[in-house]
Amino acid sequence: MSKTKALIIVLLLIGVIIITMLVGAALVYMATDKTVSFKETILEINLPSSVSELPRGESISMLFQPSSLSLWEIRKALSYASSDEKIRAVYMKVPYLMASWAQVEEIRDEMIRFKDSGKSIHLFLTSDMATEKEVFLASAAGRIYMNPTANLLLDGFMAETIFLKGTMEKLGIVPQFLQMKEYKSAETYSRNRMTPEIRSMYREMLEDIQDHFLLTLSLERGLNLDILENYVNKGLISGQEAVGLGLVDEMGYASLIGKKLKNDYLLSADTSFISLSQYLNSHTVSSSGGTKAKIAVVGASGTIITGKSDSFSDLLGSDSLVRTISAVRDDEDIDGLILRVNSPGGSAVASDVIWQEIATLESIGKPVIVSMSGVAGSGGYYISMGARRIICQPTSITGSIGVIFGKFDISGLLNKLGMEVDRIKISPNSDFFSFYSTLSADQLTLIEKMMSETYRDFVAKASEGRNIPYEEFEPKAHGRIYSGNQALEAGLVDELGGLSTAVSAMRRELSLDDSDRVLLEIYPKPKTFWETLSSGEYFRFMKVRPALSLKSILEEVGITEVPAQWLLMPEIAIK
Repeated sequence: MSKTKALIIVLLLIGVIIITMLVGAALVYMATDKTVSFKETILEINLPSSVSELPRGESISMLFQPSSLSLWEIRKALSYASSDEKIRAVYMKVPYLMASWAQVEEIRDEMIRFKDSGKSIHLFLTSDMATEKEVFLASAAGRIYMNPTANLLLDGFMAETIFLKGTMEKLGIVPQFLQMKEYKSAETYSRNRMTPEIRSMYREMLEDIQDHFLLTLSLERGLNLDILENYVNKGLISGQEAVGLGLVDEMGYASLIGKKLKNDYLLSADTSFISLSQYLNSHTVSSSGGTKAKIAVVGASGTIITGKSDSFSDLLGSDSLVRTISAVRDDEDIDGLILRVNSPGGSAVASDVIWQEIATLESIGKPVIVSMSGVAGSGGYYISMGARRIICQPTSITGSIGVIFGKFDISGLLNKLGMEVDRIKISPNSDFFSFYSTLSADQLTLIEKMMSETYRDFVAKASEGRNIPYEEFEPKAHGRIYSGNQALEAGLVDELGGLSTAVSAMRRELSLDDSDRVLLEIYPKPKTFWETLSSGEYFRFMKVRPALSLKSILEEVGITEVPAQWLLMPEIAIK
């Protein structure tokens, strides 16, 4: 290739990079609502199907998730609006929700706090069939609307899990999974159905959550509990039945409801409702003067792994979180930490490293309050148990104090494909974690001993953190998962509530009055668009993946060959 052609190619590549950056910047700019001035109006909140815990760490992610919304932003908007004379009411549109039950409960709590200011929330159910989550959220509103042809699907709670034993047998794969105690199940791959113990555990948890759901609706909407239970047993409720029962106040179209609200609040016909993003951008609060305490809020979401967090996946790296907590410890302006946990667990080593960092922060006198979201199971509970107080929602899934370990022997699958694996072993256990061999009886004994030690250490640290004797606490472990209500009764958590409850708890720990102003600050601060670009995150996300091949498949399998004990809760889908 001539030097001229090479130079042209280089210039073209540079041009493509510059154009990509400019287009990205333009998209971010367009995706962001600009600051606006406004007169008296209504705050309109269009809830997305899924919400994040905290605002996105990099503005570059707006390119890929421009419509995302966080619980943090919803909380701030409703808090500001409750005392803003220019906001007459809130109009919330709710689609089918994929958010966890605890996240829905978090939004609901903030709606109730807003209503305590004397203002009203009008909520429109936009889905074809509103389910338990949407109706549960709507019950906190002053008035509930629904499309004329929509229905309610209130058919009760259930849990489902998939068992793959038959699939493994057909593929010739031998799963070897060990569990510590009866509830810490990794038997998805080796059984056809739930064990009696796990079935009982899920039934009790589902009954608790459904009772909470029904009682809340009964109290908020003034409904007879027995009648409500009969409708749930029926399952499908027509719109007219929903109005007659009192679960919905009015059937109508969203556009007409908007006009009705303008009339009700004496707003002119040409008044535009203000969106949540516009409102937050328009609402400035001074961060100086009169602040009695500064509290860091740190997110701990995703599967826990050793190493760094991945900004574009649901992985929580111990190195990344420890670095953040260390920065909180070293920042003399920060008085305490609220750790927002939403994790099913992960690596035992990574969880322990994070636990140690939280214990260190506590040891220097900076209180740590854990606020649990949808799930804080196994490793998610491990990183929480060193905090001064643990707070969760009634529907948060927590616990699962136990250990699992496992590997697959895929040699049978390779044989089916006409492949053979040969080996040379220098030592008897050289093939300990190979995916092409089955664990021997001696190897299983060694692993069980290691798991037993990890389990005892887990329970000992949990019992110390909860100030409950080991012998009394250990029977509550056994890998069992709990609803928030059950966890409170068992002593695994201190209090029910969300982020606002955690702030109140932090006030008490810092000996502050309710009137004392505290400043909540997300830590670390979200990166700007240009900071993300300069860090290389954008180009890492855009990198080209290698083509799928047998070699690439075996390389991916090899990654999971790395030996590790896992603190993961059993996989279950709760509806």
